[in-house]
Amino acid sequence: MTDELFNPDSPAAVAARKRARLPSGKPYISYIYGRETKIAVQVAIAADRPLLLRGDPGCGKSTLARDVALTLGYRYYEEVVTSRTRAQDLMWRFDAVRRLGDATANATQVKQLHRYLEPRALWWAFNPELAARRGSTSNDIPGASDLGWGTGTEGAVVLFDEVDKAEPDVPNDLLVPLGEARFRTSDGDVEVTRKRPALVFITSNGERDLPPAFLRRCVVLDLPRPSEAELFRIAQAHFRKLKRPLFDEVLGQLRKFSERAEELDARAPGTAEFLDALRACEQLQVTGKHPDWALIMRAALWKHTAASEKPSGT
Repeated sequence: MTDELFNPDSPAAVAARKRARLPSGKPYISYIYGRETKIAVQVAIAADRPLLLRGDPGCGKSTLARDVALTLGYRYYEEVVTSRTRAQDLMWRFDAVRRLGDATANATQVKQLHRYLEPRALWWAFNPELAARRGSTSNDIPGASDLGWGTGTEGAVVLFDEVDKAEPDVPNDLLVPLGEARFRTSDGDVEVTRKRPALVFITSNGERDLPPAFLRRCVVLDLPRPSEAELFRIAQAHFRKLKRPLFDEVLGQLRKFSERAEELDARAPGTAEFLDALRACEQLQVTGKHPDWALIMRAALWKHTAASEKPSGT
């Protein structure tokens, strides 16, 4: 099987991660790929389909999309979906409030509907030049600011995070834009077609079933919980001076909770929560023998249980 489409272990990809900085200025931490994850990304690229990532909160769904963008040398865009999100919001928005405010000051200006178009992630990913012009050919229209992250220009990665929080019509309304790589704005009547490679990631925590027609148009990856060996590799990427005894102590708590999760009718901690516990112990210089150990484990790992359930020592 060829790695030409996607190879996170290539020298160029590794170098890109080392150079990268988050928008906050903090160093970038590379994603640790399992074989199944790597193949799913390759299939999505080869089939030119969105990649639907399913899994518990904190399992690394959203961080995967950003890492793929770095690996491919693509620009990265993301939209966080809420219960109020419409499919249009992922493509463009129309600032009707600003237009109303301009109505009394400049009657001619408010007729330029393009002036009030705000291109969103999918528009920028498909056609950044058109997005920068807000879909207009007039030099009188102010330019729009690119919403993306990273220095790549050859293509784009788009993340629609937690799509299961949206109303059921949102995934259905995305069928044509994602399936045919085009859409038209209802305001300003702009036809947007994809002009560069664009890989779409969609995440779901399983709070709501997605429509069958939407699932049929996606490549699907159910992100498994990492093995203990994979978890150690992930922790090493986050903590350069990680001490194995501390890792084993926190891992012991994760094991205990996972064994009792069904009994307690609670969700087992995810990878992000495990890393939070490690980070807290490292910063506070606390080990399993510290009198506050149980309180720290409760705050970071056992938070999905009733207050009466208390973590034990290692």
